[in-house]
Amino acid sequence: MNVGVIRRVLSQRAGIGPDASAVANAALDVWLQIASLLEPVLGAGGVDALFGRALNLAKATDPQLAAPGVHGNSASSLVSLQKALASGDAAVAFQGSHRLLETFVELLENLIGETLTASLLEPVWLSDTST
Repeated sequence: MNVGVIRRVLSQRAGIGPDASAVANAALDVWLQIASLLEPVLGAGGVDALFGRALNLAKATDPQLAAPGVHGNSASSLVSLQKALASGDAAVAFQGSHRLLETFVELLENLIGETLTASLLEPVWLSDTST
């Protein structure tokens, strides 16, 4: 996957000159769309397991992802993640969000292949963010 695609989508959804809260909301929006597309294929447990692994790997380089209560794809964990990202600097929130999404996509590609991953996630990367 071209990591520029993730950057572009996060940037578009966060808006022009976003604060950390806008970045956190954009990241959560992207994640929820990814999860909704993958749950029918991988199951909720499969998506949660991959998300948890991606989170574990990404927080090694982006400490804000290691906030208390952030441990998986549960609703409470996602709220904690969103709050952790929103509580800091916009650039740090963007970096952490990007790292987490990029890591998740890489894990998915390793599991099911690049072609199937691209096909399944295409609606996320091509979604109209102007509405």
